[in-house]
Amino acid sequence: MPKPEREKVVLALLDEIGEPLPPKLVYRILRVRGATFGRRSVMRYCSELAERGQLVRIDPDGMDEGELRVADDPGKRAYYMITDAGRARVDE
Repeated sequence: MPKPEREKVVLALLDEIGEPLPPKLVYRILRVRGATFGRRSVMRYCSELAERGQLVRIDPDGMDEGELRVADDPGKRAYYMITDAGRARVDE
């Protein structure tokens, strides 16, 4: 499966779930569903999709407080949530 299709699989899952997920959980769900690409690939796709505005990085500490806050620190762990631009790509 080419990289653009793999990215679309990641986006489709996050669109289906509708909530922020850590990349490791995205990987695990996709593996259970038959994906053959690795955990590091999923982490890279999430990062690259966030750079392109198709995903947004969410601060997990904010989620503990019931808030969805954008994670500003690129060095800190984050969950990922799909954006409208990401949904548009899924619908292509």
